[in-house]
Amino acid sequence: MKKDAGKTRQPSWSREISGTDRVLYILGLCVAAVILPLFLIVYTFRGPDAPHLWQIPCPFLSLTGLPCPGCGLQRAVRALFTGHPLQSFLYHPLVLCGALYLAVYLISQTVNRISRGKRAALCFRDRHLYAFILLILIQWILKIIFR
Repeated sequence: MKKDAGKTRQPSWSREISGTDRVLYILGLCVAAVILPLFLIVYTFRGPDAPHLWQIPCPFLSLTGLPCPGCGLQRAVRALFTGHPLQSFLYHPLVLCGALYLAVYLISQTVNRISRGKRAALCFRDRHLYAFILLILIQWILKIIFR
C-alpha cells in the first residue's frame, strides 16, 4: 500500500494559493515595504564608510572562539544594500539567496493575484526551508574549516 494514496502533492509552482502562502505573502510585503526601505535610508544617510550602525559582537564567537551559523549576516546585509552582491554572498550566502527567493516569491505571487490565478506562482514548500537550513550549515562548516 502506498503512503501517499489519495493525496495529491502541490508543486512548487502552482496556480492555487494556500493559506500559508497568503500569510507569507503579507509578511513578505511587510518586509519589502517597511524594513527594506528603512535599512536603505539608514545606509544612504550614514554612507558606505560610516561605522556600522548595528555592528554587535557575536556572543558565540566570544565564548567559543568559533563562528556561529549567523556570523557574517550583518556584513552581508550591509554589502547587499551598498551594491556588492558578490561580497554579500561571500560573507553569508543566506542573505543574497534569501533576498532573491523573496523577490521571486513576491513577484510571482503578485502576478498570480493580478491575473486571478491564470499565472503560476512560487508556493512555499518545506523543502525550501530545508534548503536554506542546509545552506546555513554548509557555510558554517566551511567557515570553521577555512577560518
